[in-house]
Amino acid sequence: MERCVSAGARDRTARLWKVVEETQLVFRGGGSSEKRRPGRQKEGEYEPVKTYSEGSIDRVAMIDEEMFVTGSDNGSLSLWTLHKKKPVFTVPLAHGLGPAMKPEEASAEALPDVKVPERQPRWITALATVPYSDLVVSGSWDGEMRIWRVSGDKRRLEAVGVVGRVERDDRGPDVLDGEEEMSVTGIINDISVFERGDRGKDGLCLVAAVGTEHRLGRWMKVKGRNDAVAFEVQKILQPADADEERDGQEEIIKNGT
Repeated sequence: MERCVSAGARDRTARLWKVVEETQLVFRGGGSSEKRRPGRQKEGEYEPVKTYSEGSIDRVAMIDEEMFVTGSDNGSLSLWTLHKKKPVFTVPLAHGLGPAMKPEEASAEALPDVKVPERQPRWITALATVPYSDLVVSGSWDGEMRIWRVSGDKRRLEAVGVVGRVERDDRGPDVLDGEEEMSVTGIINDISVFERGDRGKDGLCLVAAVGTEHRLGRWMKVKGRNDAVAFEVQKILQPADADEERDGQEEIIKNGT
């Protein structure tokens, strides 16, 4: 069907455009990355749960004509459907929290004596899907692309694995001793996914556009280089159990760069 989606950034909306009908559906975000609920019980009282407000919806990708996913600057990954104006499911802090700032980074003073800001969520800086499948790929600056799967009832996102780890033998000479593996360095600013072989029987190919700065501005600068990194993701079909409806299941395998 002739439809597309767009994200409005600071207005915290996603819009699905019906090209033929010349109409649009508006989906509004703006909530915290997780619902407010009691925290762990301690001496008869509940600790508050830390939440992070959504400032902008930066990334959007369609799964099919009725479902799409969005990524926000509070690290939340949300699943949407045409039949509901709010997300049907949200993964808070999908790529975790960034490292704590050093005092000299939080102040311009020569001898800073300031309170270091709290750790902040890593933004969802890249998002892609395999059209008409159940796979979603997200990226940030934690050095890996994370694979998610839409559940069978289409009501939640489930973590499948990560792509971006490199074996020790393939690493450069600048890696410190004692580290068993390293991640892709830099900010993943975009992801492209395409199937290999007839109907994807040979797996997937994932290409990540990596940079030292964010694609929309110099909000941050991280160690790395401006580069494109390609990953081959093999597809393995395993025999299904007797009570399974499907003939096989896919398994994500981290297989080089």
